[in-house]
Amino acid sequence: MGMIGCHFIYDLAEAEIVVRDMLAANATYTYGQALMFGTTDGTDIGLVTSAGAGAGLLAGVSNEGGNEGDNSGKVLAGTMAAGTTETLKTIVNPNAVYRIEYDQSARITWGTVTDTTIPFTCASSEGHPNFGGGWAWSYDTGELDWVVSSETSSTTCTLTTVTGTDTDSDYGILIYPQGNYVVTLTSAATKIDADLVDVGTAKTDGFNGVIMGNLIHTQTHGWEKLIPANNAYPEGGYTLPGAAASSPTNRMNQGIRYMAAQTSSGKDMDKGRAYADVWFGRASAFTQAS
Repeated sequence: MGMIGCHFIYDLAEAEIVVRDMLAANATYTYGQALMFGTTDGTDIGLVTSAGAGAGLLAGVSNEGGNEGDNSGKVLAGTMAAGTTETLKTIVNPNAVYRIEYDQSARITWGTVTDTTIPFTCASSEGHPNFGGGWAWSYDTGELDWVVSSETSSTTCTLTTVTGTDTDSDYGILIYPQGNYVVTLTSAATKIDADLVDVGTAKTDGFNGVIMGNLIHTQTHGWEKLIPANNAYPEGGYTLPGAAASSPTNRMNQGIRYMAAQTSSGKDMDKGRAYADVWFGRASAFTQAS
Protein backbone atom coordinates (compact mmCIF):
# COMPACT_ATOMS: atom_id res chain seq x y z
CA MET A 1 0.00 0.00 0.00
CA GLY A 2 1.36 3.43 -0.90
CA MET A 3 1.21 6.67 1.05
CA ILE A 4 -2.25 8.16 1.45
CA GLY A 5 -2.84 11.24 -0.67
CA CYS A 6 -0.65 14.34 -0.40
CA HIS A 7 1.69 13.50 2.47
CA PHE A 8 3.36 16.36 4.38
CA ILE A 9 7.14 15.88 4.19
CA TYR A 10 8.68 19.19 5.26
CA ASP A 11 8.22 22.95 5.16
CA LEU A 12 10.60 25.13 3.13
CA ALA A 13 10.54 27.71 5.95
CA GLU A 14 11.37 24.88 8.39
CA ALA A 15 8.03 25.39 10.14
CA GLU A 16 6.18 22.61 11.91
CA ILE A 17 3.05 21.21 10.29
CA VAL A 18 0.13 23.63 10.86
CA VAL A 19 -3.36 22.12 11.07
CA ARG A 20 -6.47 24.25 11.45
CA ASP A 21 -10.20 23.61 11.61
CA MET A 22 -11.45 25.11 8.36
CA LEU A 23 -15.08 25.58 7.37
CA ALA A 24 -15.75 23.04 4.63
CA ALA A 25 -18.36 22.41 1.95
CA ASN A 26 -20.62 19.41 2.49
CA ALA A 27 -18.85 16.40 0.96
CA THR A 28 -16.84 13.31 1.87
CA TYR A 29 -13.13 14.01 2.43
CA THR A 30 -10.17 11.66 2.62
CA TYR A 31 -6.73 11.99 4.23
CA GLY A 32 -4.30 13.80 1.98
CA GLN A 33 -6.94 15.24 -0.34
CA ALA A 34 -5.92 18.53 -1.96
CA LEU A 35 -8.35 21.37 -1.19
CA MET A 36 -9.21 24.75 -2.68
CA PHE A 37 -11.59 27.51 -1.60
CA GLY A 38 -15.05 27.30 -3.12
CA THR A 39 -16.20 30.11 -5.40
CA THR A 40 -19.99 29.71 -5.65
CA ASP A 41 -21.88 32.26 -3.56
CA GLY A 42 -24.55 30.67 -1.39
CA THR A 43 -23.09 27.19 -1.73
CA ASP A 44 -19.37 26.91 -0.99
CA ILE A 45 -17.79 30.35 -1.37
CA GLY A 46 -14.82 30.65 0.99
CA LEU A 47 -15.23 27.06 2.20
CA VAL A 48 -12.54 24.46 1.60
CA THR A 49 -13.60 21.85 -0.93
CA SER A 50 -11.94 19.24 -3.10
CA ALA A 51 -9.52 20.76 -5.60
CA GLY A 52 -10.09 17.94 -8.08
CA ALA A 53 -7.42 17.90 -10.77
CA GLY A 54 -6.41 21.45 -9.83
CA ALA A 55 -9.33 23.75 -10.54
CA GLY A 56 -8.11 26.65 -8.41
CA LEU A 57 -5.43 27.69 -5.94
CA LEU A 58 -4.43 25.28 -3.20
CA ALA A 59 -6.03 26.10 0.16
CA GLY A 60 -4.51 23.15 1.97
CA VAL A 61 -4.68 19.39 2.41
CA SER A 62 -7.22 17.38 4.41
CA ASN A 63 -5.77 15.97 7.61
CA GLU A 64 -8.67 13.66 8.39
CA GLY A 65 -10.58 11.10 6.44
CA GLY A 66 -12.82 8.78 8.39
CA ASN A 67 -11.81 5.74 10.37
CA GLU A 68 -8.14 5.53 11.26
CA GLY A 69 -6.21 3.40 8.81
CA ASP A 70 -8.86 2.79 6.15
CA ASN A 71 -9.32 6.34 4.79
CA SER A 72 -13.01 5.59 4.32
CA GLY A 73 -13.85 9.28 4.26
CA LYS A 74 -14.90 12.07 6.61
CA VAL A 75 -18.52 12.89 5.81
CA LEU A 76 -19.63 16.50 6.31
CA ALA A 77 -23.34 17.08 5.78
CA GLY A 78 -23.79 20.67 6.98
CA THR A 79 -24.64 23.29 4.36
CA MET A 80 -24.19 27.02 3.97
CA ALA A 81 -27.88 27.50 3.15
CA ALA A 82 -28.98 25.86 6.41
CA GLY A 83 -26.31 27.57 8.49
CA THR A 84 -24.91 24.19 9.54
CA THR A 85 -21.49 24.30 7.84
CA GLU A 86 -18.96 22.07 9.61
CA THR A 87 -15.15 22.09 9.86
CA LEU A 88 -12.41 19.92 8.43
CA LYS A 89 -8.92 19.60 9.92
CA THR A 90 -6.69 21.03 7.20
CA ILE A 91 -2.93 21.38 6.72
CA VAL A 92 -2.48 25.04 5.75
CA ASN A 93 1.32 25.54 5.52
CA PRO A 94 1.84 27.64 2.37
CA ASN A 95 5.45 26.42 2.18
CA ALA A 96 4.66 22.73 2.66
CA VAL A 97 6.26 20.12 0.43
CA TYR A 98 4.01 17.12 -0.12
CA ARG A 99 5.00 13.65 -1.28
CA ILE A 100 2.41 12.50 -3.81
CA GLU A 101 2.15 9.19 -5.64
CA TYR A 102 2.02 9.06 -9.43
CA ASP A 103 -1.21 7.23 -10.25
CA GLN A 104 -0.42 3.94 -11.98
CA SER A 105 -4.00 2.74 -12.52
CA ALA A 106 -4.01 4.10 -16.10
CA ARG A 107 -1.11 4.44 -18.52
CA ILE A 108 -0.13 6.03 -21.79
CA THR A 109 0.13 3.73 -24.80
CA TRP A 110 3.50 4.26 -26.46
CA GLY A 111 3.94 4.37 -30.22
CA THR A 112 6.86 2.56 -31.88
CA VAL A 113 9.67 2.74 -29.32
CA THR A 114 13.29 2.93 -30.52
CA ASP A 115 16.63 2.92 -28.71
CA THR A 116 16.40 6.67 -28.12
CA THR A 117 12.75 7.70 -28.58
CA ILE A 118 9.38 7.07 -26.97
CA PRO A 119 6.46 8.56 -28.95
CA PHE A 120 2.81 8.81 -27.97
CA THR A 121 -0.32 10.40 -29.40
CA CYS A 122 -1.39 13.68 -27.80
CA ALA A 123 -4.85 15.18 -27.97
CA SER A 124 -4.28 18.91 -28.30
CA SER A 125 -1.11 18.93 -30.43
CA GLU A 126 0.65 20.20 -27.34
CA GLY A 127 1.84 17.07 -25.61
CA HIS A 128 4.47 17.72 -22.93
CA PRO A 129 6.81 20.48 -24.13
CA ASN A 130 10.11 21.00 -22.32
CA PHE A 131 9.93 17.57 -20.66
CA GLY A 132 13.70 17.19 -20.53
CA GLY A 133 14.72 16.04 -17.05
CA GLY A 134 11.60 13.91 -16.65
CA TRP A 135 11.23 10.15 -16.83
CA ALA A 136 9.22 7.62 -18.82
CA TRP A 137 8.42 4.49 -16.79
CA SER A 138 7.18 1.53 -18.84
CA TYR A 139 5.09 -0.73 -16.65
CA ASP A 140 4.98 -3.70 -18.99
CA THR A 141 8.77 -4.07 -19.04
CA GLY A 142 9.82 -2.11 -15.96
CA GLU A 143 11.96 0.14 -18.16
CA LEU A 144 12.80 3.51 -16.59
CA ASP A 145 14.16 6.09 -19.02
CA TRP A 146 15.68 9.53 -18.43
CA VAL A 147 14.18 12.04 -20.87
CA VAL A 148 16.66 14.39 -22.55
CA SER A 149 14.11 16.48 -24.48
CA SER A 150 10.62 16.37 -25.99
CA GLU A 151 9.06 17.58 -29.21
CA THR A 152 5.50 17.65 -30.53
CA SER A 153 4.67 17.40 -34.21
CA SER A 154 0.99 17.41 -35.17
CA THR A 155 -0.57 14.99 -32.66
CA THR A 156 2.57 13.07 -31.72
CA CYS A 157 4.76 13.93 -28.75
CA THR A 158 8.18 12.27 -28.91
CA LEU A 159 10.44 11.89 -25.91
CA THR A 160 14.16 11.65 -26.65
CA THR A 161 15.76 9.36 -24.09
CA VAL A 162 19.21 8.11 -23.18
CA THR A 163 20.33 5.15 -25.32
CA GLY A 164 19.16 1.89 -23.84
CA THR A 165 15.37 2.10 -24.19
CA ASP A 166 13.70 -1.31 -24.10
CA THR A 167 12.09 -1.48 -27.54
CA ASP A 168 9.56 -4.03 -26.23
CA SER A 169 7.90 -1.43 -24.01
CA ASP A 170 4.27 -0.74 -24.92
CA TYR A 171 2.84 1.54 -22.23
CA GLY A 172 3.74 3.49 -19.12
CA ILE A 173 3.50 6.74 -17.18
CA LEU A 174 5.30 10.07 -17.16
CA ILE A 175 7.30 11.22 -14.13
CA TYR A 176 7.55 15.02 -14.15
CA PRO A 177 10.89 16.86 -14.40
CA GLN A 178 12.39 18.75 -11.48
CA GLY A 179 11.47 22.42 -11.36
CA ASN A 180 8.38 24.40 -12.36
CA TYR A 181 5.65 22.23 -13.84
CA VAL A 182 1.86 22.18 -13.98
CA VAL A 183 0.92 19.30 -11.69
CA THR A 184 -2.43 17.73 -12.53
CA LEU A 185 -4.01 15.56 -9.85
CA THR A 186 -6.53 12.76 -10.24
CA SER A 187 -10.22 13.69 -9.87
CA ALA A 188 -10.08 12.57 -6.23
CA ALA A 189 -7.24 15.09 -5.66
CA THR A 190 -5.04 12.50 -3.97
CA LYS A 191 -2.52 11.39 -6.64
CA ILE A 192 -0.68 12.83 -9.65
CA ASP A 193 -2.42 12.03 -12.93
CA ALA A 194 0.51 10.38 -14.72
CA ASP A 195 -1.18 9.20 -17.93
CA LEU A 196 -2.00 12.66 -19.32
CA VAL A 197 -0.91 13.01 -22.95
CA ASP A 198 -1.08 16.83 -22.71
CA VAL A 199 0.30 19.08 -19.99
CA GLY A 200 -2.43 20.62 -17.82
CA THR A 201 -3.54 24.25 -17.54
CA ALA A 202 -2.95 26.02 -14.23
CA LYS A 203 -6.10 26.74 -12.19
CA THR A 204 -8.17 24.73 -14.68
CA ASP A 205 -6.86 21.19 -14.44
CA GLY A 206 -3.55 21.59 -12.67
CA PHE A 207 -1.48 23.47 -10.10
CA ASN A 208 1.58 25.62 -10.77
CA GLY A 209 3.86 23.42 -8.75
CA VAL A 210 7.58 22.92 -8.26
CA ILE A 211 8.86 19.36 -8.41
CA MET A 212 11.54 19.18 -5.73
CA GLY A 213 12.51 15.64 -6.68
CA ASN A 214 11.20 12.20 -7.60
CA LEU A 215 11.49 8.86 -5.85
CA ILE A 216 10.53 5.24 -6.31
CA HIS A 217 9.61 3.00 -3.41
CA THR A 218 9.92 -0.78 -3.45
CA GLN A 219 9.51 -3.31 -0.67
CA THR A 220 12.98 -4.65 -1.36
CA HIS A 221 15.00 -1.43 -1.55
CA GLY A 222 12.81 1.13 0.22
CA TRP A 223 13.01 4.75 -0.95
CA GLU A 224 15.33 5.56 -3.87
CA LYS A 225 15.78 9.02 -5.37
CA LEU A 226 15.59 9.21 -9.14
CA ILE A 227 18.99 10.52 -10.14
CA PRO A 228 20.09 9.81 -13.73
CA ALA A 229 23.65 8.90 -12.75
CA ASN A 230 22.15 6.21 -10.53
CA ASN A 231 18.92 5.20 -12.16
CA ALA A 232 18.94 5.20 -15.97
CA TYR A 233 19.10 1.81 -17.66
CA PRO A 234 22.04 1.39 -20.06
CA GLU A 235 22.15 -1.19 -22.78
CA GLY A 236 24.47 -4.01 -21.90
CA GLY A 237 23.95 -4.54 -18.18
CA TYR A 238 23.66 -3.00 -14.73
CA THR A 239 26.03 -1.20 -12.42
CA LEU A 240 24.53 -1.34 -8.95
CA PRO A 241 24.62 1.74 -6.68
CA GLY A 242 27.76 1.73 -4.60
CA ALA A 243 30.02 0.47 -7.36
CA ALA A 244 33.09 2.58 -7.97
CA ALA A 245 33.03 4.80 -11.05
CA SER A 246 35.56 7.36 -12.22
CA SER A 247 32.82 9.52 -13.75
CA PRO A 248 28.99 9.67 -13.61
CA THR A 249 27.54 6.62 -15.33
CA ASN A 250 23.98 5.88 -16.40
CA ARG A 251 22.96 2.90 -14.32
CA MET A 252 19.79 1.29 -13.06
CA ASN A 253 18.93 -0.15 -9.67
CA GLN A 254 17.64 -3.68 -10.20
CA GLY A 255 14.89 -3.15 -7.64
CA ILE A 256 13.35 -0.33 -9.66
CA ARG A 257 13.39 -2.22 -12.96
CA TYR A 258 12.22 -5.64 -11.84
CA MET A 259 9.72 -4.61 -9.19
CA ALA A 260 7.93 -2.45 -11.75
CA ALA A 261 6.91 -5.09 -14.27
CA GLN A 262 3.34 -6.31 -14.43
CA THR A 263 2.03 -9.41 -12.67
CA SER A 264 1.36 -11.22 -15.95
CA SER A 265 5.12 -11.31 -16.45
CA GLY A 266 5.61 -12.82 -13.04
CA LYS A 267 6.50 -9.53 -11.36
CA ASP A 268 4.50 -7.52 -8.85
CA MET A 269 3.96 -3.97 -10.11
CA ASP A 270 2.28 -2.98 -6.85
CA LYS A 271 5.64 -3.28 -5.10
CA GLY A 272 7.10 -0.47 -7.18
CA ARG A 273 5.56 3.01 -6.88
CA ALA A 274 6.73 6.42 -8.05
CA TYR A 275 6.35 9.64 -6.04
CA ALA A 276 7.11 13.34 -6.41
CA ASP A 277 7.93 15.83 -3.68
CA VAL A 278 5.91 18.90 -4.70
CA TRP A 279 5.87 22.48 -3.43
CA PHE A 280 2.64 24.32 -4.26
CA GLY A 281 3.82 27.79 -3.20
CA ARG A 282 3.26 29.11 -6.74
CA ALA A 283 -0.33 27.84 -6.48
CA SER A 284 -1.09 28.69 -2.84
CA ALA A 285 -4.31 30.54 -2.05
CA PHE A 286 -2.41 32.19 0.83
CA THR A 287 0.31 33.75 -1.32
CA GLN A 288 -1.11 34.10 -4.83
CA ALA A 289 -3.86 36.29 -6.30
CA SER A 290 -6.96 34.41 -7.40
